[in-house]
Amino acid sequence: LHIMGCSHKAYWLGTFLADFIILMIPAFLLFISWPILGLEKYYTGVNILANMIIVFVYTANLISFAYLCSFLFGSYKACISFMPILMLMLAVIPNFVYSIYTQIESIFQPDSDGDPGSVLASVITWFFMIISPQGGLYTGLMEVGEDLHRLDIALWPPVYASVLTMCIQAAVYTSIYYYLDVSSLPILTPSFTHSHLRPEGDVENKGNESEAVDEGDLSLPLDEDVSAEKNLILKGEKDHDALVVQRLRKVYQNTVESSTGAWKINRVVAVEDMSMSIPRGEVFGLLGANGAGKTSLINMITRSSVPDCGDARINGKSVLSAFDHASRFLSIVTQQNSLWDNMTVYTHVFVFAFIRGVPYKYLTNSESGYNIVDNLLRLLQLYEHRHKLSKQLSGGQKRKLCTAIALIGEPAVILLDEPSAGIFCLHL
Repeated sequence: LHIMGCSHKAYWLGTFLADFIILMIPAFLLFISWPILGLEKYYTGVNILANMIIVFVYTANLISFAYLCSFLFGSYKACISFMPILMLMLAVIPNFVYSIYTQIESIFQPDSDGDPGSVLASVITWFFMIISPQGGLYTGLMEVGEDLHRLDIALWPPVYASVLTMCIQAAVYTSIYYYLDVSSLPILTPSFTHSHLRPEGDVENKGNESEAVDEGDLSLPLDEDVSAEKNLILKGEKDHDALVVQRLRKVYQNTVESSTGAWKINRVVAVEDMSMSIPRGEVFGLLGANGAGKTSLINMITRSSVPDCGDARINGKSVLSAFDHASRFLSIVTQQNSLWDNMTVYTHVFVFAFIRGVPYKYLTNSESGYNIVDNLLRLLQLYEHRHKLSKQLSGGQKRKLCTAIALIGEPAVILLDEPSAGIFCLHL
């Protein structure tokens, strides 16, 4: 989404609002359960307003906490499997600990009047309220219920303390996960020297021998037209082009153990000193054998991979130092289909058209009589499948849908990485 021009703020705000609306359904069920269960103190007078504020703030807090926890997982399947268990534990453990504590206290101090045990119980209550998103909900609702919590807790948190704590928690969680997301795509300064990328010697030598793997001859002579293009780029005479690639280089390296027992550095130069420019309106085909570095080049342009040196500019905006601006003019069809399984074909194109800033009147037939989404789907022979979920499409149809998404909004630069894979192109 970010590569296609969606900003971090827009993504998180839109996701938050959608999740908040969805979670209002169980919140509404909670509200109507109080009269059914006869909990009069929860829905009469000002108590109903207090409880609504508590539930709304808790919902926002819970969403922020879940977003932060998502950064702990490498796959969404692991996150979906573990998070319900975590949420259940955070809801049950405080109540369980409190119940055990009160039972023990009633056994050993049956005649106590809340001191000093009530102080310890208060500390436990405040502790769980501060560290757990569910703590604020529990203490707030119990305070409104009055007679449900008194027992031996002398310093029970007031309602405003529960609400304020949850607000602070939500702000902290949001700040952390937003920082983690933004820092995953840091602002970098382009570098055009790579002498430091050729380390000498071993990482570790088990046999007291030193071996280094030769990268090969990287100083091959260039064809005249390629050399002339490179010189024009280095002189800045191609800066007005839609895409300018200047001296990009990418080296993948790892350590391997040789037959002699020495650890040596194994380097693979995927892209070496790549310079080219593509004017607006030009179709440019990048050809090469498997492993030649085509996808590595695309990954550096889209910031999926950081180049070891060099830079790329889209409409004059550097992908290293100003990718937020450069991505507004960029779209891509990756080797792997980037689709949502449970979203229809039409909705996919509609959403990305909206992200691209296509005026709403061109997305519906009501005002202008011209629907750009329908026309694009007809062009790619997907119109009759427009109401299908993407997971119901064939492999070739999924590639067509990815191409439609890339074309929508007329971006300045469209990167197509094997877009025709699996497509029968005779009738296109």
